[in-house]
Amino acid sequence: MYLPPIATTTRAAYNNCHPDIPLQADDLRYVDLSTARGNQNFVESLSEAIDWSQDVAPPYHQRLFTGHRGSGKTTELFRLKKKLEQLGFLVLYLDVEQKLDLEDIEYTDLLLSMMTGLFEQAKAENLALSEILLKAIHDWFYERTETETQEKESDSEIMTQAGIGGMLPLVVDLFASWTARVKVGSSHKVEIRKVLERDLAVFNDRLNAVIREVRKQAQVKGFRDLVIIADGLEKMPFKMRDGRSNHDLLFVENAERLKVPECHLIYTVPISLAYNANLNSSFGGDYVAVIPMVKLSVENCALFQVLIEKRIDVNIVFESPKEVLENLIAASGGAVRDLMRLIRIACQGAKQVTTADVERAKTTLMIEYDRLLREEDFKILQEVYLNKEVAANDKYGRLLHWRVLHEYLNGKRWADVHPLVLRIERVQRLLNSKPS
Repeated sequence: MYLPPIATTTRAAYNNCHPDIPLQADDLRYVDLSTARGNQNFVESLSEAIDWSQDVAPPYHQRLFTGHRGSGKTTELFRLKKKLEQLGFLVLYLDVEQKLDLEDIEYTDLLLSMMTGLFEQAKAENLALSEILLKAIHDWFYERTETETQEKESDSEIMTQAGIGGMLPLVVDLFASWTARVKVGSSHKVEIRKVLERDLAVFNDRLNAVIREVRKQAQVKGFRDLVIIADGLEKMPFKMRDGRSNHDLLFVENAERLKVPECHLIYTVPISLAYNANLNSSFGGDYVAVIPMVKLSVENCALFQVLIEKRIDVNIVFESPKEVLENLIAASGGAVRDLMRLIRIACQGAKQVTTADVERAKTTLMIEYDRLLREEDFKILQEVYLNKEVAANDKYGRLLHWRVLHEYLNGKRWADVHPLVLRIERVQRLLNSKPS
């Protein structure tokens, strides 16, 4: 178990509340918010679905996992990984944000990084993968992705190197190199994509051949099966291309391609796609798990207070603990990420956080949200404010992605406008006017 020192200074509090550092599975700062999220325990439900699916053929379960950025998805996935390992599964966790360029990502990039991760995991677990299979895959990819200007190794050179430590280290290095080229946007990115798309059926066959071999050898080592978790994809920036969002282009247009891997599989996806009818049609409506925001009832505010107190000694760092805590929690709208950001901003330049520091933090975030708003957004804000519902289209999706709109689950799905957005003067003018 891990528990860092509780902050007794604003400097330490600032660092203890970093919104981009997820909690590891054994971090004692974790607070279970399932009761505040419609009594959904995502770790238990996802691990159970994977565990139970072992009883049928084909024995794999594929799921989409989403929620607002900063809602705690990665923390939950770390805990899911640990739970699955306790159940006997070999888990490949892919941090896609680290592996690929989220500003420019295509489905072939994702599948290639998955192949790379499988080889790296096999090497780490010392799995005895078939040398014949590894040689065939190495040769196929090497011949198609190395340019004519590069000097290619002869078969004898490759086999000599393989004889020293086996084919797996060579394959790991080769695929890691290609994935790195795709991430940095080198001149090879387009070439690699074209090669994989041109021979997509063969590429898919190679990928599944590796998955089958990893599953087989993992079971020899005592694992029950393989699970792949592809995390970080929900952080893709929202962009429109030819009338469609990049989220839609990757996950909806290529849904069938993303389902190709023949194993247990979890993708994180942007919140903008949570209720996309076409995506649900491809994956199945019950295959999208959504982490909603926390509705700030009295009981749930108490949970948020515990979340803060596990990081900060509020009686030392906050001048008026009760008032500061209530103010911070209310301003967050139930978004853990915004709660952390508000605390960090309030701590900057303060020896002890006062209500004035909290107001300064609220104004800072309010201005950030104000900059995000377009003229076309105001009608949507008015509709959501009045009806407490969101529609499944890109205009709503963009505002969900940026947390301008919050989704909640308390008995039923509903939505509202971020409380800091409601403080924006031009939004207030709109909401005080009659609906058009």
